[in-house]
Amino acid sequence: MRRFALSLALLSVAATALVACSNSTKTADPGAPVSPQSYLAQIEKAKGMQFSSDRAKELKRIAGEDLNQPEQSALVDLLQSSQMFSRDKRDVLMALISNPTTTPATCQTIAANISQFAMYPEDADNVTQALALVTK
Repeated sequence: MRRFALSLALLSVAATALVACSNSTKTADPGAPVSPQSYLAQIEKAKGMQFSSDRAKELKRIAGEDLNQPEQSALVDLLQSSQMFSRDKRDVLMALISNPTTTPATCQTIAANISQFAMYPEDADNVTQALALVTK
């Protein structure tokens, strides 16, 4: 009887471990494409990051993704209203401008509103020069 109870306990532990392992393989594949709704959510999540450097790193990563027009606009709007460091804003904008999926409308919005990004003049000049290269 004792042997049967021990076998049953071991079988229960093994079954629990098997279920836990199978559930852990159901997580999202890091290489899988992210849906557009997720990009908006990621932009919103980055907005709440405490440190400018962490926020910039995440936004720069997002800026390099295959973003549609509303996502690009959300990113630009966030950068205009953000209290990030000038160089961090510049880096995110440069990543967005160099992204081949960035639309001409987004580039025009950045160019028309460059003074609203609250960047140092040299950072704004870098962004303006990058825009000039893209729009040629």
